[in-house]
Amino acid sequence: MPAGAQQPTFIQLAPPATWQMIRSQPLPMTQLSRWGGIPAVDREYGVQKAQTDTYEFNGEKLLVIVEKASDPTAAAGLLMFYQTPGMRPVQGIALAVRSDRVALMVRGRTFLRVVSPANASPAIHSLLLQLGGPAPSPETLHLLPPSLPREGLIPGSEKYLLGPEAARYALPWLHLSLIGFQVGAEVQSAQYERQQVRLTFLIISYPTPQLAQSYLADLENQLGVNHTPSLRGRQKGTFVFLVRSRPPAPALAETLMHQMQVTESVTWDQRLPLGVPVDLQVVNLIMSNVALILILSGMAVLTGILMVVLGRMLPRWFPQSDWARQGDDSFIRLNLR
Repeated sequence: MPAGAQQPTFIQLAPPATWQMIRSQPLPMTQLSRWGGIPAVDREYGVQKAQTDTYEFNGEKLLVIVEKASDPTAAAGLLMFYQTPGMRPVQGIALAVRSDRVALMVRGRTFLRVVSPANASPAIHSLLLQLGGPAPSPETLHLLPPSLPREGLIPGSEKYLLGPEAARYALPWLHLSLIGFQVGAEVQSAQYERQQVRLTFLIISYPTPQLAQSYLADLENQLGVNHTPSLRGRQKGTFVFLVRSRPPAPALAETLMHQMQVTESVTWDQRLPLGVPVDLQVVNLIMSNVALILILSGMAVLTGILMVVLGRMLPRWFPQSDWARQGDDSFIRLNLR
C-alpha cells in the first residue's frame, strides 16, 4: 500500500431478516378469489389445493398464498397470467414481480403470492429472498416458456395459456374453439406498441404440424386471418403465429412474425424436474426392467407349482371326477354297423 494511503474501513452489515412462520392452514380453492385468484384458471395450470402461511418479523406480518402447479412451466404460466402492467420486476430476484401490496414469485412447481397489509412494504423483498433465493435452479429455467421479442413489448402483457378459462380472460376477442385446447394446444401471447400501433401477438403450439395447418385454415375461414389487414397469420412447423393490429398494420405484423425462428432437432429427453442426472435415470430404468422380469418369472414359477399341487389334491377331494380317472386305462367301444 502506498505511503499516506488511508486504511480500509470495514462496515459490519446487518444480518438478513429472518422471518418466522407463525401460522399455516389449508385454503379451499373456492376462496382463492379473496386474494385475487381465479379458481377455474388455477385448476387449468394443475393446482389442486392451496394454503396460506403467515410470516412475522419485527412486528410486521405478511400473508403468503402457496399453490402447487403441475410443473414449472405451468407455475410460470400462473405468474404471467396474474402479472399486470402495473407490476415491476423485483430487483435482484428472478421470476418475481410486485406492486405496492402484492408480490408474485415462482420457484419450481410452486407459485407464491405475498400480500402486505401496508402499501409499498419494503419487507416483501426480504421475505421473497428468504423463501426462494435470488434465482431458481437451472433445471427450472430450462423448462420455462421461450422468450418473445423485446422491442416494443408492453411490460406485464406476456401470457402463457393452457386452457379456455385463462384464454377467456386474456383473449376475449378470439373464439375459444378456434384455438384447439381440446387437442393439446398451448398459447403464448403478448402486447406490443410499435409506431403507435397496438399489436397482439399469439404463438399457438400444437402436437403435430398437421394440426397446426388445420387450425390455421379454420382461423382463415372463420376469423378472416390473412383476408383482412388487421389479422395476419402463418404456420411454421407445429406453431401458428397470429398477429392482430389496431389500427391495421399488416407490414408491422409480418415483421413481428418474421422475428420468430423455429428450429427442429432430436435431443435427449428432458431431465426430471428435480434434476436427476441422465445416468441415474438410465440405471433406474434398467433396474425397473430387471424387477419386472423377476416379478413375471416368479409368477410363472408359482403358477407351475400351483398346477402340480392341484393335480395331486383334486383326485383326493373329488374321487369320482375326471381328475381321479385320468390315469386309469379304459376302452372306447364304437358301435359301428
